[in-house]
Amino acid sequence: MIMKVLIVDDLLNNRILLKSLLKGIEDVEIELADSAAEAFRLMGIVDDHINTEEPLESIDLILMDIMMPEMNGVEACQLLKELPATRHIPIIMVTAKAEMQDLESAFNAGAVDYITKPLRRMELMARVRAALNSKREADKLRRVQAQLRRQIHQLEQDRQASPAIAGGEGASVSSVASGNAMTTQDMNEILLRLLRFGFCTGIEDTSRFAEMIRAEWKIAAKNKALMASVLVEIDNFDEYEQQGGEGAQALVDSLGRIMLEVITGEGESLYPGGPGRMAMILAVTATDDALKKAQMIQKHWRAACEEGTLPETSFTISIGVATVEPTERNLPADLLEICEKALQRAKEEGGDRIKRN
Repeated sequence: MIMKVLIVDDLLNNRILLKSLLKGIEDVEIELADSAAEAFRLMGIVDDHINTEEPLESIDLILMDIMMPEMNGVEACQLLKELPATRHIPIIMVTAKAEMQDLESAFNAGAVDYITKPLRRMELMARVRAALNSKREADKLRRVQAQLRRQIHQLEQDRQASPAIAGGEGASVSSVASGNAMTTQDMNEILLRLLRFGFCTGIEDTSRFAEMIRAEWKIAAKNKALMASVLVEIDNFDEYEQQGGEGAQALVDSLGRIMLEVITGEGESLYPGGPGRMAMILAVTATDDALKKAQMIQKHWRAACEEGTLPETSFTISIGVATVEPTERNLPADLLEICEKALQRAKEEGGDRIKRN
């Protein structure tokens, strides 16, 4: 996944030097700004305001010079940390002199780190890599939390509509989700419980799934993105379950954990796809993006089988992948139908493989 770094410095030579020093970091794009005002413009901030409270996805890290005319780096950092859309972006201060007072002001304003001039390439790259890794994990946690909130909200609606559900697993999930100190693993486990609850109660019906994908479809159409589906089925799961296989649910949980691990971007969601199945819906920018997700899922599943971490290690998975461009002439159902056909081809050819449209 490409991550974007914004370099903010009023001196052209400094900007060029920083950019050249960061060339060794893979999957990083560099943006340049000659002032805090120019940086704000690049991020869509006008008059100290941005027209959204959603986390800004265009910038992943800012390298900010402390000493700049008009608005210095500390003031710019403080403003960015006050705006909901930009407060999650880590900021590393770049300074010619590590004055204790300046550093204290920078950290109080929300900076996560600093580096002194003259710049040392190895130190710079290490600090930037660390900041980007932290940002990547924070983004992943935020996405899982967002999906968790959506799932819990829908579950609460179902509980209110159907007294038969009340007092079930959903109640404990809601109480756990209200906690504050939750890790990505915690969130993933709760999501798995919600998905499992769906299998037990039937709330994963087609109308619910269609409602969820329609919402993602509208967003993709608005952003002129492609929409993709990855449908994964555990081979021979039906026979195993009918024979009373004790590890059936544990197998599905394992598949869910693996698929949650490969969710890395906005617009990526995981839903129950039926017995022994999981479906991933995602907005993508290239036709191969969904295929790469499928390959990662298959790779992780095979590794888990080899390592013996699955409850049953003899099972393989078949995967169908489909990608379409949302338009007025097609519907979410078309995507799901194409993906289902791709999955069926994978199964007909013996399973343990990936097929795409």
